[in-house]
Order: sequence, then structure tokens, then C-alpha cells
Amino acid sequence: MKTERIVVGFALLGLIMKFLHLPFSSPLLIIALGTLAIIYFPGGFYFLNPDKPEKPNHILLAIFGLCLSISAIGTLFKIMYWPGAQTNLFIGCITLPVIVGIVLKLKADSSDERSVMYTSVLLRAVIWFFVVAALYTTPLATQIRIQHWNDPELARLKTQSYTHPEDTLYRRELNEYLQRTR
Repeated sequence: MKTERIVVGFALLGLIMKFLHLPFSSPLLIIALGTLAIIYFPGGFYFLNPDKPEKPNHILLAIFGLCLSISAIGTLFKIMYWPGAQTNLFIGCITLPVIVGIVLKLKADSSDERSVMYTSVLLRAVIWFFVVAALYTTPLATQIRIQHWNDPELARLKTQSYTHPEDTLYRRELNEYLQRTR
């Protein structure tokens, strides 16, 4: 699907921009991954059914669209260091393999016309599973160190601040450091 590829391209561009510390990377990521979540869940019947078989499996497409939407939101939350990322990613890690198993069973028993739809669903599920599993298993400290490889002190302060959001001392130290280095 062309729309999905364009939005994923913008999300990858936003991710690259974020790790290069370029401006407007966060809004680009929010717009791209938010749009992807909207495409998958409410628009799942249309976008996840490429060749429009006569009787698509609406229940499967709705559940799959919801799982992909939750996975896209979890990915966004993890990249932006927002709370709730691990929960969304965990849901994706659990549900996507279940959907793969169901789709493999349905694909084996389906006609050629539906087989195209199931192949499309399988491809998305496998790709999203690897993205979600990689993000879920990556600790926050590692993610911050990767992003701030050229400034270990900033990585240390961000890790402290994000892992202990209730501690105002860590937040103040981070803000003071950011003001000194700008």
C-alpha cells in the first residue's frame, strides 16, 4: 500500500533526524506514527485488505488493525521516552505472534484470492513484531546512550531523570546541564 509506505518513510526519516539531533524530528515522528496508528485501526478494513476479496475476514482485520495500532503507539512512546511505552510494546509482543499463528492456519485453508490478503497481514505482523520486540527488550538507558553517544554526561543525566521522574533533583541537574551546553 502506497500510503502506508509513505508514512513509514516519514517515520524512518523522523527517527534518523532524532538520532542526529535535528530540529522538528519529534513532531515528524508524532505525525507519522500517529497517522500510521490511525491508518491501522479505524482504516484497517480498507488498508489491510489489498485485493478486496469478496468476503474479507472483518473480525481478523479489526483485531489485527488494533494490534498494529497499539504497536505503532508503543513504538512512538518508546522513541519519545514517554510513559506507557512498555505496556503497549508488551501487548504487541504477545498479540502479534498469536495473530501470525491464526493467519497461518487460515492461509493454509483459504482460496488464492484470500491468500494474498493473509500474506499481506503476515508480512506486516512479522515486521512489526521484530520492531516491537527489539524496542521492548532495549533498556531505556541503552536507548539513551545510543542516541547521545557523543555526550555521555547528557546520556547519564537523561537516564537518571527519565528512570526517576519523581525526583526533582535529577530533573534540575538535567535542565542545568542543557542550559550550560546550549
